Amino acid sequence: MFRVSGMVKTEGDSMFENFWIKMPRFHEVVAAAWNGTSLHHEPFHKLYHKLQATAKALRVWSKQLIPDAKLQLHMALEVILRLDEAQEYRQLSPEEQTLRKSLKLRVQGLAVIERARRSQAA
Repeated sequence: MFRVSGMVKTEGDSMFENFWIKMPRFHEVVAAAWNGTSLHHEPFHKLYHKLQATAKALRVWSKQLIPDAKLQLHMALEVILRLDEAQEYRQLSPEEQTLRKSLKLRVQGLAVIERARRSQAA
């Protein structure tokens, strides 16, 4: 399950990150886990198992999310570097300038994700 303030962290616990709700596929992962079939009929057991399934699905999803963000960060930095190198020899086209600017903004967002990953791992 997800860690709640004041509770002891056990193996398999995860910390919910607020930025997840803005990430691709978050809502689909939650909906699929929540709407999954349950063999339980008692309301509290049903709720417990829905929460457990959702937590597990988000753990799996978040582990896929972080490496993707790290890869995107490095790819964006590489393209920015190449554009900077090209700019030393010639003026960048308007399309290249727009790309460089949008990549710089994307790098800032991806850096936030990377910092969150590191603080979660610590």
